[in-house]
Amino acid sequence: MVDKLYHDLTDSEWEKVKEKLPKEKTKERPQIDPRKAFNGIMWILTSGATWRFLPEKYGKWNSVYKKFQKWNAEGVFDNLIENNAEKSEIIAIDSTFCRVHQSATGARKIYGNQDIGASRGGKSTKIHFLVNENMEPVKFLLSSGNINDNQLALPLFHDLCLKGKKILADKAYSTLEIRQFLENHGAVICIPDKINFKVTHFFDKELYKKRNIIERFFCKLKNYRRIATRYDKLSTSFSAFVSLAIFLISR
Repeated sequence: MVDKLYHDLTDSEWEKVKEKLPKEKTKERPQIDPRKAFNGIMWILTSGATWRFLPEKYGKWNSVYKKFQKWNAEGVFDNLIENNAEKSEIIAIDSTFCRVHQSATGARKIYGNQDIGASRGGKSTKIHFLVNENMEPVKFLLSSGNINDNQLALPLFHDLCLKGKKILADKAYSTLEIRQFLENHGAVICIPDKINFKVTHFFDKELYKKRNIIERFFCKLKNYRRIATRYDKLSTSFSAFVSLAIFLISR
């Protein structure tokens, strides 16, 4: 699976990435080659291996890890994601579970729960996504695995122009608060009613069939082993790998 998913950046791909990297500071001590470092980070994402198992061709694992932390702090991985909100006509919303490996637990209490929650299936993290009709992510947020999907809906929609956009979601998002928010922002709602709803809303069954775009996107995302299972203690690191996976899916 790794061989099918992974390959080092081509020259054209590297040119796109290089534009978004901060300029290297010249020091007496030679710096690690940024292209090798980036390819090494991609290998970690795809394989799910620990940093110490990074192949030598990418450089010393500790140097690549430090470069990952530096780039993450400077927002490099967030900048890899294109803004797909404006060109979207259809937006599907949903979340996916990521099991948390035991090595990802134990962050200092001063950092909070780091979006890790306990449920019947064990500890997990949820990634909440907005995806458009071209299977391109519009926005994502992390939460603990025991958080209800609809609690992250309004934060995801915040700051987006929803007028005229068709919003597809399952019954978990069929709440009065979410419906009122979408109506106020001029969105076309395609969400089935819950059984206990007293008021029946119009529901386009044919349009709803297109909601499979987000499920197909999750299948692609989970092919990256470091996303399918969370190994990072800090949400900032895990979020960086999610952003990198999105970049690789769209390349």
